[in-house]
Amino acid sequence: MTIKIRTRIQLIVIKQAPFVDIVRVHIDRGRQRASLVSTGNAVERTDSRSTWAQFLSWLECVCVVTFDLELGQAIELVYPHDAKLTEKEKTSICYLSFPDSYSGCLGDTQFSFRFRQSIGRISPDFGEDAYDRDAPVTLQRDLGHFYGYVYFRQVKDVSVKRGYFQKSLVLVSRLPYVHLFHTLLQIIAPEYFEKLEPCLEAVCNEIDQWPSPVPGLTLNLPVMGTVLQVRIPSKTDKPGGSPHLLPAPTLLPTIHELDLFKCFQSALIHLQVLWELTLLGEPLVVMAPSPTMSSEIVLALVSSIAPLKYCSDYRPYFTIHDSEFREYTTRTQAPPNVILGVTNPFFIKTFQSWPHIVRLGDPRMAGDLPKQVKVKKLAKLKTLDTKPGIYTAYKTFLQKDKVLIKRLLKGIQRKRPSEVQSAILRRHLLELTQSFIIPLERYMASLMPLQRSVTPWKVGRDMAFLLIFMLMILSCTYPSSPTTHICYMLSAIHECLSDVKSWMAQHFLQLNYKKTEILVIGPQQISERILPSTGDLSILIKPVARSLEVLFDSNLCFEQHITKIVQSCFFQHRNISKIR
Repeated sequence: MTIKIRTRIQLIVIKQAPFVDIVRVHIDRGRQRASLVSTGNAVERTDSRSTWAQFLSWLECVCVVTFDLELGQAIELVYPHDAKLTEKEKTSICYLSFPDSYSGCLGDTQFSFRFRQSIGRISPDFGEDAYDRDAPVTLQRDLGHFYGYVYFRQVKDVSVKRGYFQKSLVLVSRLPYVHLFHTLLQIIAPEYFEKLEPCLEAVCNEIDQWPSPVPGLTLNLPVMGTVLQVRIPSKTDKPGGSPHLLPAPTLLPTIHELDLFKCFQSALIHLQVLWELTLLGEPLVVMAPSPTMSSEIVLALVSSIAPLKYCSDYRPYFTIHDSEFREYTTRTQAPPNVILGVTNPFFIKTFQSWPHIVRLGDPRMAGDLPKQVKVKKLAKLKTLDTKPGIYTAYKTFLQKDKVLIKRLLKGIQRKRPSEVQSAILRRHLLELTQSFIIPLERYMASLMPLQRSVTPWKVGRDMAFLLIFMLMILSCTYPSSPTTHICYMLSAIHECLSDVKSWMAQHFLQLNYKKTEILVIGPQQISERILPSTGDLSILIKPVARSLEVLFDSNLCFEQHITKIVQSCFFQHRNISKIR
């Protein structure tokens, strides 16, 4: 008898002192691994990146970006140290993690960005069959882009040559968990700016102990003495429902939703314009005074069409240093279908040819209510001193919902909490999207068999007939196939039908010969050889047979099926064109 004993002891000691000592000991008899990490004398992990499996299920890496007098923005630290980022991706992170203008960003600033991964990069295996299968489409991992969540600090510091301390802590992930990661930054960033790398290393080790995100589960995520309790949304969740969370020190009611009312408070009366432009995937530029505002509004626009996924590209924060700058600003072709959030006034001149531009200023109050922007013509968009507004020639199909606007404005006067206002707004946008989806869903459902009509015996009968005859034709496609073999195959079909009829009779069912179809698939010369020998089965032979709502023909060219689909599409398009 052989007994295998596997022992693992893990000890983490963190001392809160000016020189933070972190001792991490692993004793693993299965791997015989040991590592020691201390202040100023860091030793890299001796094992491969597979040891960071739990960390990678949440984050790709953590970056620290600082300002160098000679190089400009530069990455100071990447953790884990073996994170595989290309030079192009590092450059994108450097430029996107600092605001375009530092003058108005004194103190701490948080915002988000999104950038494209390098061409030829091999995406890691996250087990998408497990997560993406159960997660809503809007929360599935983005294998073509990275999300960056930034905590930028700029304070006066006489010890620095430029007179300011400027540094960003960036969380890079493939998950669009905006609220969760910004909350996480609010906890770890202030501590990091005081205690630097040892603190960041301890946080990454804690994240590596988190359970993997599983849709539908409520997770407790400890970090720096705080426990974040979150629920990972599932595609089976009821739209607009609220998660049931247990008491915990810190509760996050959502991991991805933004404060929609705060984002749209200056454009409430034109909400349907923004919703329609987003739904249609129109090119749209959001010009805001800060990266915080631009990223929040772009992400709010993308989430406004939930539960639909915005499939075009979008950049919550876009700069002139972005690798796609030339691609998006060329005037030799039509603007791409993308939503861009910018802060640099230079873009006012660059994007003059774009059909839809949203220009926002600092939120202002007109009495007790936020001042609303107006819809203006593109000709009024000036390079200098452009006033806030929605510059577009687009005419909406929907009229303003005066009841909703009145309800929200009254909530402002009564000082209703912003969370309640956002819930009202999110519910309204959900109903708008559902009213758009339902007719299309009914049409698509008409093309698919109903669940109650797809019974095991019916599917088995249809598929059995289809497979049997395909096997028979495969045996008869050779010119040298003898006639006796064809007769043998036909007798096998007779026996099969007889067995099916007997089985159905035993289960109080009856085989409906009027709905039984036989399709001969093969060249015409093969069909001519088979038809004389079919006997009483000849009345069941059809040129086209239906199976699981698909029309099969004898040549397998699906001409009848394609014709039917095209007719249905034209019919639905004509109906849609009549809606105004």
